[in-house]
Amino acid sequence: MTDSALLVRERKTEKTVRQPIDVHIGRKILQRRMELGMCHKSLAQKMKSSEDTVKKYESGDSHMTSNEVYNVSQALKVSIGFLFS
Repeated sequence: MTDSALLVRERKTEKTVRQPIDVHIGRKILQRRMELGMCHKSLAQKMKSSEDTVKKYESGDSHMTSNEVYNVSQALKVSIGFLFS
């Protein structure tokens, strides 16, 4: 097996460590969703995503791409900066 194949294999088996920024953004998503009285399903539909994905974002268990940050900010009617503040 090549070195790069081994590296990919190791990454897949490593337990993912939650990053502080992902946890912070997740808390902001949860805060705003609750302020709006919105359920996971409703937010997921607005984001064109799944409820499980929304739950992973809120818990900080999933890293969001810049496009996903944009989509969630639009769905929650907040600026992108709100999620980072």
